[in-house]
Amino acid sequence: MRRSLMRTKANWSRQDQVQFFETLGDLLKSGYSLQNALNSIQTLQPKNERIIGNILIDMQNGISFEQAVKHYVPARINFQLSFVQLHGNMRVVIQEIGTKEYIQYIHYQKLKMLLFYPGLLLFLVLILGLALFCFFSNDIWHDQANRFLNFSGYTTFVILILGVLLIILCILGSRHFLRITFIKYWSFYLKIPVIKDVLKLLMAYYFLFHMGTLLKSGVSLSTVIRRINRITTLPFIEIIGGEMQKHLMRGDDLVSALREMPFLPKEAECLFETGKTQAMIGCDFVRLALLKKNQLDRLIERLLLLIQPIGFGCIGCLIIMLYLKFLLPIYSEMGDFSGW
Repeated sequence: MRRSLMRTKANWSRQDQVQFFETLGDLLKSGYSLQNALNSIQTLQPKNERIIGNILIDMQNGISFEQAVKHYVPARINFQLSFVQLHGNMRVVIQEIGTKEYIQYIHYQKLKMLLFYPGLLLFLVLILGLALFCFFSNDIWHDQANRFLNFSGYTTFVILILGVLLIILCILGSRHFLRITFIKYWSFYLKIPVIKDVLKLLMAYYFLFHMGTLLKSGVSLSTVIRRINRITTLPFIEIIGGEMQKHLMRGDDLVSALREMPFLPKEAECLFETGKTQAMIGCDFVRLALLKKNQLDRLIERLLLLIQPIGFGCIGCLIIMLYLKFLLPIYSEMGDFSGW
């Protein structure tokens, strides 16, 4: 059964998932019920008919939509769907997933296009380097190649030993790394220069959007904690639940609890000083989340623009190394032009 689910998940391409969530969000926005929307998508998208049929069967057996679909979608979508159990606003979450997945799919396609030409050129340069090495190792560089190989025999042994030690250290480090808490896991990545900016915007977007939807729904702090206790598979949700439990014991409300959340961005702190109601603060959270999403998209676009210059720069350095290694010694062996 597990093998079948993994095969189905692999066969459900990213493009099909984007089309599914976009169409489902549009149908829910138009007033369709979730059941009718899924039945309509079966007709509109024949490629997804078998997967949607399995989801409908699970839902008829009493399984919620987010639980029925989790075997077919990646972790980032399951992460967002888990918030539905907190605020119950399925339509808004599905629409946002469809929009976000479409943007990420466009970025993914751009990334493949940007990597195509540097990858092709790198492949050709590697073939050129291999051809030069094979040619010169059997010609005028035969003696030098032998000396190099004799020298590299010792260095290869040393490099092999160091490589084995490095692999052992990585395994031991990863075992320790997997034991650390979720917050330490994120704080590790937040120290990496480029990744930290992306992660800060991504976590701010997720937190603000779903917590804003939670505030807009008007649920109480006790209801949120009761729903959080049903979710035990996501460390992010568990952290939120643990923090809210402390505020519930002190008799605070939901707004006071969210005010001290560890993932709350600094820009959101001023929203609590306006004296607005819980629903109004939720609307401000959602607007700020959309602003963070736009900032994230612009940052990713800028990073994508750097891929080709960096790639071609590395290829240029490789070509220079090949020239210095193989061709420059040939010119020095020929002597100056007057001796020709």
